[in-house]
Amino acid sequence: MKIPRIDDSFWNVVESSRHSLRALCHQLEAMPREQFYAFQYQYHEAMDYVAPDDEATVFRVPEDVDHEDFADWVVSQGREFYYDLRRQPERLAACVDMYQASEEGRGFLELRWNEEVDRDEYRGWQSPFQLGFAIYRARFGKKIWPLVTAYDWDPDLPRPE
Repeated sequence: MKIPRIDDSFWNVVESSRHSLRALCHQLEAMPREQFYAFQYQYHEAMDYVAPDDEATVFRVPEDVDHEDFADWVVSQGREFYYDLRRQPERLAACVDMYQASEEGRGFLELRWNEEVDRDEYRGWQSPFQLGFAIYRARFGKKIWPLVTAYDWDPDLPRPE
C-alpha cells in the first residue's frame, strides 16, 4: 500500500478537534509556524492518497463528486477511517455515499464538522484543510496554498531534516 508519511502529531490534532472547526482553530493558532506548515503539508499529502489512482483499479470517485472536498472529508475523519479506506479501496463507493449523505444532512451527521469559528476572517472556510489557509494568512501574512500544492517548503522556514 502506497501511503504518504503522516506524523502521529497530525492525526492527534485532527482527532482532538472532535469535528469542531473552532477547536481546530485554537490548535492551529497556537502552533509554531513550522509545525503549522507541516500540518497543512501533511493534510494535502494525505488527501492525495485517499482514492487509488492506478489505471487497474475499478474503485473511483464518481465524476459528479468534488474529489478535493471528498478527500478533505476522508482525512478529517481521522487516522482509523483514513487507513481503513486505504487498506480496503473497495469501500470507496460506500464512503462516497456516507460523505454525500452527511453533506446533504440525510445521515451520518456525526461525520460532519461544526463550522462555527470565532474570527470573521475564518468564516466561509468549511473544512479543516481549507481553514488552515485562512489561519496561516492571518497569522503569517502569507498564502500557504501555492507552497503546499507545489510540494515546496516555505522559504521563510528552515528545511526539515
